[in-house]
Amino acid sequence: MSTLLVMFNEIDSAIYSSVTKEKIKNKLFITRGIKLHELNLRTQIPIKNKYSTPSTLGKDRLANAVGVASINRGKNSLLWM
Repeated sequence: MSTLLVMFNEIDSAIYSSVTKEKIKNKLFITRGIKLHELNLRTQIPIKNKYSTPSTLGKDRLANAVGVASINRGKNSLLWM
């Protein structure tokens, strides 16, 4: 994680997901003033989640779908995992 912060020192916010109930409180983020946001069911995302049971779709898969959609804006994309 610290390597990413060195490589991309202009980062001012980050989003994370976790399968545990413990919140991330990383000193590397706090000392740099980086705002942390948790990916959850209330997070606004730029795609429609048409999964039949949205609450059971893994956050890692949802994050990947958002990433693919942002790279391929306006194009249909197939995400294979």
